[in-house]
Amino acid sequence: MFFRGLRKKPEATPIAREARHGAVAYLPMKTGDTEAVESFARPLREQLVASALGDLAGYKMRPGRSDEPQGLELHLQLASAHPRALQSVGNMLDDMDAPVGSTIEFTETGQRHLFGRTEGVAVDLDGDTDWLAFAEAAIETLAGAAVYQGSRVVAGRRRLYFYGENATTIATALRAGSQLDPRLSDVDAHRLT
Repeated sequence: MFFRGLRKKPEATPIAREARHGAVAYLPMKTGDTEAVESFARPLREQLVASALGDLAGYKMRPGRSDEPQGLELHLQLASAHPRALQSVGNMLDDMDAPVGSTIEFTETGQRHLFGRTEGVAVDLDGDTDWLAFAEAAIETLAGAAVYQGSRVVAGRRRLYFYGENATTIATALRAGSQLDPRLSDVDAHRLT
C-alpha cells in the first residue's frame, strides 16, 4: 500500500526559552512616581521589547533619609550577558535624559556601565505658594532648557525637580525668571547631588 513506508513523526521538542540575564539600572534622580513611569519605565520597556534586547521586570523609587526619594531603580531581564547590552540600555536611557552618575550592572557578574548626561535642580517652595502655577511658570521660563520631573512634599515643603544639561544654567534661568514673572518669586533653587 501507499502508506506502508510512512513513519510516525517524532514528538516535537519544545523550543528552549531564551536565556535571561538580570540587570539593574540605577538613576540617581529625584522624581515623582508618575514622572518616573512616563519618562523612563514605559519608554524603556517599549524600546527593549522592540529591539529584542529584553524586558523591564519592574521599577521602584529607592527611599532616602526623608520623604524624598534617593533614586530610581529599573530591574531588567536582558537577552544577552555581553557588555554591549549594558551600553545599549545606557544609550537608550541617555536618550531619555538620564542623570549624570547613572549606572547599569548585571546582577550575576557585577559588570557595570556608567552613563547619564543631565543634571538636576530642586526648587523648594513655601507652603502658601501655588506650586502648580509655579511649575507652569518655570516650564515656560526654562523653554526646553530643562524638563520638569515632578514634585514631592519634603519636610513640610513642596519640592519640584527639573533636569537639563547644566544645573547652573537651570538655576540661573529660574532666578532671572523670578524678576519677570511674579509666579516665580522667591526661587530657592539648588543643585541635586
